[in-house]
Amino acid sequence: MPFASSNPRLVTLALSVRPVFCLLALSFFTSIFAGCALTRAAVLPSNSTIDTPDFAHRVIELGETSPVLHVYIEGDGRPWLSRRMVAADPTPRRAMMLKLMKMDSTQSLYLGRPCYFQTEDNNCNALWWTQLRYSKRVVESMNAALDLHLAVSQQVVLIGHSGGATLAMLMAEKRNDVVAVVTLAGNLDVNAWAEQHGYSPLQGSLNPADSSPLRQEIKQLHYLGTHDRTISKAIIEPVVERQFQAQLTMVEGADHRCCWEENWPKVLRIIP
Repeated sequence: MPFASSNPRLVTLALSVRPVFCLLALSFFTSIFAGCALTRAAVLPSNSTIDTPDFAHRVIELGETSPVLHVYIEGDGRPWLSRRMVAADPTPRRAMMLKLMKMDSTQSLYLGRPCYFQTEDNNCNALWWTQLRYSKRVVESMNAALDLHLAVSQQVVLIGHSGGATLAMLMAEKRNDVVAVVTLAGNLDVNAWAEQHGYSPLQGSLNPADSSPLRQEIKQLHYLGTHDRTISKAIIEPVVERQFQAQLTMVEGADHRCCWEENWPKVLRIIP
């Protein structure tokens, strides 16, 4: 891939691309469901779930068992419909990470987040896809679900988009089997993201920017579109610079959702 950079941690990726919530105070959640509304969401082509003590996780697996498992984690979807209306279902209308996984020849797992994809989980309420979306309990349940799926001695590559990248970083911090983390338009500093957009802080959620650097053995590939208006370079770069083995790649012309699919084969070539 053609890179150009004066900074060994920051490279610009010349790729072809097509042209192209405010959170309220915690007290609002006492009446949160009065403002919930339905939204049309993507439906996974599988009803498989992995159940942990906390949540049910919708999952899809592709490929034969291999020494390395690629784990795909979706973004936040649509937790809010408007500034005053919480979605009754945060499931994204376009499951971008599932499309990327289908392009991957390595054994892969699409690991659903708590309360996404109509798991009919009685433990779910809107707090888990708004204020607590990156909470300790969510991270622990994601890791527990992954543990239940893994083969013995299998290594893991965590791949996340946007808020899924947040969870990938937080999950990797607690695991000894992760060999790489790949983020696309990742929210690596939740507090800086909220401040930049004028959102209320996510009280009860963890923040990768506040964590210690990941283990030195973990390869980190972080990608950000030059036209991204949701996540800025200022949010990602300070976190990447603190890591041991991390590279931030700017994808020329891409934004928060476009155009990861058409460029994904090039990224897959350098993922373990």
